[in-house]
Amino acid sequence: MYAAEDFTPLVLDEKQEEYPKPEPPPYTGWGTEEDSLQSWRNVELKPFVKDWRKEAEKEKYVDCL
Repeated sequence: MYAAEDFTPLVLDEKQEEYPKPEPPPYTGWGTEEDSLQSWRNVELKPFVKDWRKEAEKEKYVDCL
């Protein structure tokens, strides 16, 4: 069907890439340097929270082509 005749498995490298650790930003002068560093270390990225109720209410206004 796909004109493939060679079905030998691929050999992949087992080596995992290590990502470089980010360096803290330079001190801006606000507060103490230790406070700024701790604030940078404790940043947690959170996913966007979608408002499903608002989306459902506005769905009736979407034109279908």
